[in-house]
Amino acid sequence: MSIRTRINATFVLLAVLTSLLVPGFVSEAQAQRFPFLIQPVSIEDLGDLAKELELSREQQAQMMQLYDRYQAEYEQLQERDVSDLMDQGLAMGQSMGSWMGGEINIPARKDIEELLDLALEIYDKFNRIDKEYFDSINTLVIEEQLPALERARRRRKLSNYIMPHFMLAGRFNEGIGFNLLDWIDRTDLSPEQVAMVRQVTDSMESRMLYLVLQFQDDLFKMVEQVLDLVDELGLREMDMQQMMQLMGQGLEERLRAFFDENSKSIQKTIEKMARLNHQTAMQIREVIGDENWVQLTFEFSESSYNEAAGGVQRGDRRFDRAMKLEDATDEQILMLESAQSDYRGRWLVLFPQVAEAFQDQRAYRTSSQMEGDAGTSQDERVDRMGERAKDLVASGDTSLRGILTTEQMELLDGENKKDRSRSRWSRRRSRSETPDPVTGRTYSLPIAPMEPASVEQFSAWLGLQDVDESVLESLYDQYSANYDSLSNDYDSRLTEGYAALDGEGGNWRERRKVRRALQEEMLPKLKQAEDDFFTDMAMVLPPETRPDLLDQIRVSHDRARRRQKIWNGNWSLRGSTEGTIDIGEIVLAIDPETLDQETRELMVGVMIEYNAASMEDIDAIEKSYDRVKGLESQLWGEGRDSLDEDLRQRLYERWEAGRSKMSEVAASMAETNRQTYEGIVSKMPEDRAMVIQDMYERKAYPDVFSDDYLADEQIQATLELEGLTTDQRERINDLALDYRSDYRDLTTRILEGAKGRQKVQRSWPPSSDSMKGYMKMEQLRYRRRQLSDQTRLLLEIELTDQQIAMVPGLGDEQSKSDEQGS
Repeated sequence: MSIRTRINATFVLLAVLTSLLVPGFVSEAQAQRFPFLIQPVSIEDLGDLAKELELSREQQAQMMQLYDRYQAEYEQLQERDVSDLMDQGLAMGQSMGSWMGGEINIPARKDIEELLDLALEIYDKFNRIDKEYFDSINTLVIEEQLPALERARRRRKLSNYIMPHFMLAGRFNEGIGFNLLDWIDRTDLSPEQVAMVRQVTDSMESRMLYLVLQFQDDLFKMVEQVLDLVDELGLREMDMQQMMQLMGQGLEERLRAFFDENSKSIQKTIEKMARLNHQTAMQIREVIGDENWVQLTFEFSESSYNEAAGGVQRGDRRFDRAMKLEDATDEQILMLESAQSDYRGRWLVLFPQVAEAFQDQRAYRTSSQMEGDAGTSQDERVDRMGERAKDLVASGDTSLRGILTTEQMELLDGENKKDRSRSRWSRRRSRSETPDPVTGRTYSLPIAPMEPASVEQFSAWLGLQDVDESVLESLYDQYSANYDSLSNDYDSRLTEGYAALDGEGGNWRERRKVRRALQEEMLPKLKQAEDDFFTDMAMVLPPETRPDLLDQIRVSHDRARRRQKIWNGNWSLRGSTEGTIDIGEIVLAIDPETLDQETRELMVGVMIEYNAASMEDIDAIEKSYDRVKGLESQLWGEGRDSLDEDLRQRLYERWEAGRSKMSEVAASMAETNRQTYEGIVSKMPEDRAMVIQDMYERKAYPDVFSDDYLADEQIQATLELEGLTTDQRERINDLALDYRSDYRDLTTRILEGAKGRQKVQRSWPPSSDSMKGYMKMEQLRYRRRQLSDQTRLLLEIELTDQQIAMVPGLGDEQSKSDEQGS
């Protein structure tokens, strides 16, 4: 083990705690979440709470009025206190340096303590905002509803510690990785089962809340002890070389002993949390039913004991898949059900033994044991449980092979799967595709085919509406057949060429040589196929067609395909979303029949000028793209292990320079797009300019407009209901107007933020302004999601139960489907 690893193992508490208490930010996949570790009560949460409390519509309306103030207080806290915390955290992180960079600076004790105090103060303030909101709801409910409200209050507070507390504790003991309360919420239990489960989980929640706060206290005591040790040893005044020298003089052993002794209280508290999680699960076993208990144990093991028993659930799912085989007989299904029942029965005996073994192993571990340098007294027992789990999975597979035919097992194992959902195009091409014997891949021509929609656009701008449709279809079918033939030929010959190379497909240089030689032969043939298509199209053009229009359309379409290939093939360019736009593509997407003659001529002129202005940049970025892809093949493809360090470093520097050049050209392309777009809208009537603006912005910033939570469908379906009273219709119309206005305003603000981020130089670590901008955008995304959810909830308040049941997306969708099924 390296000295760096050993030092890091001892100071991991301080470093991790500092990093986790600085604001956490959501990924793109988590957009629609509030951009901080603690998430506010959401509209969805309020809907669940209203059902739980059985609130009347009047009570729900009052609760919603209180929510606006609650949300505003959350945002104010973020923009004030969280912003200060972020500034201090980023400044501290940037000043610390890194081990990999060869320099480490331990911040002043006062700065660390102030940062942690500020983080805890923010947590307290978030909890106080929650408390005040629940107190306000308390005034709306009657005595019979108070127990459910208190449960919601307690669950809310406990959820605030999911990050970083539970996540950090999980690094010591994965036994708390399974969220039992979340599993209960998403499992279909009867009202009677829910009531009985809550008798158990109510006490578990109170106990877990006590333990997580105890964990926080233990952790901060250890941080103080770490800071005392840093002061005692004078590490803050040392450079990294001095620290490394000290490690060879007995410091390593002292640091390990320090960790082993001072982490005992933390590990003891976490052990109690993990055991409480498992004990509570065991207590609800008899309540939730056999099928639910089986599924709970599978998920528990996936989360908490995956290294030993994670494959058991996958083994069980193979029985389910086997029973769904089209040619499975009734007799086979009965045998499969019996075998699966036996498999599950054996697992349910094994599960508590696996859990106990892991809990005993993780109850306390020294730094050496955590790092894998030393074993524990429970390792043999845990290994034994792992072997028993593997034997169980193997026995399940043996049962399957004894019941199914060879052909059925091949289908089950995926050896003979067929994707029946492919498009007509994919099915046609797939007949001749031959996977690479080494990688299993198939290969496509480097130029994408012309799509039917593009050909329809060409026809509209060329005035071919009066030409017999069958003529154009025949031209396209001939082109499509030629493309398929060339593509299949390219795929099979490239696969054969790679297979003929020595050393399992050769190194990257040999493969590149084969690929380039084949492309030099095939691409002219593809160009000829497209030449033939456009030559034939030219023969049916109306006499009044502008002579160069067909050529200009082809130039524009070819560039759009090249641009799309480059952006799709290089993740580093995806931040430059405005560079992905091709103005020519936007022009061709407009139906020319909707334009007057003057505007049509303007758009054609714009496309021609844009073609000329863009050619140099598209050639430059394509050249850089090919160079960068080649360097990536050398650095991270086959043969990468044979590179010596000097060559690797030179290649890496060239790769960085190539990416930088691509970014420069992408910025130039974005600027050309922006100038061309602004020139277009400045010369067009306002109504037409707005259409162009919408098309441009949706292509430039698709993430801004992507929203799966829109309430428009529910509003429209509600207004179409028969039997709405005049008052209902009036209130719903007002609600719709408010929703669309507020939604448009929020989307505009998100768009402005996205445009601003395009102009900011990206860096790591990010600047304070960059992080604040990101947080603001995510805050607005969250508000937009909440606006849609709030609108749906307000619609439900306005409607009767019968009316709600008739609107898709309102009410309890699961209950609706159950009712329809019955």
